[in-house]
Amino acid sequence: KSTLADHRAAGTMPALLWQHDQRQPIGVYTAMREDERGLYVEGKLALKTRQGAEAHELLQMKAISGLSIGFITVKSERDERSGVRTVKQADLWEVSLVTFPANGSARVDNVRAAERIRTIRDFEGFLRDEGGFSHAQARAIAGGGFKAASDPRDEDGSASDLMQSLRALDRSLSST
Repeated sequence: KSTLADHRAAGTMPALLWQHDQRQPIGVYTAMREDERGLYVEGKLALKTRQGAEAHELLQMKAISGLSIGFITVKSERDERSGVRTVKQADLWEVSLVTFPANGSARVDNVRAAERIRTIRDFEGFLRDEGGFSHAQARAIAGGGFKAASDPRDEDGSASDLMQSLRALDRSLSST
């Protein structure tokens, strides 16, 4: 908690690294706090960098999902009988995306896809991949916008079904 307070006061955050490699920053953290489960983090990957884009792809595929911290021990205690060392205070330097986290529960829970959308083609792909829309439906939505998908002149009801699907996709993205 004291490290996070120090970072807040300095207007900084611990680094977001790839596999603890200080030569490979892959983004920035936008939020960090301790909660009832432990250290909670939110970050943004640098998608215009090779490693950031690769990390994003691997996270989406669930090929990688581990998180691991890098710190310097400020204060610790050792139980002489068991030999167990307990870190009482640490200076948190970084939180890395890793293949094998030391704590198996330290995982990425959510990867937002919308941040990768930069062009109409990206949006079409998103609608197909994340929304389950056909190529034609995705093209119609991306080209004509949300309003075009709800044309009241739709005679066979397909636009109405499309709107329901879009609303369901929006709800599922909003809840993550």
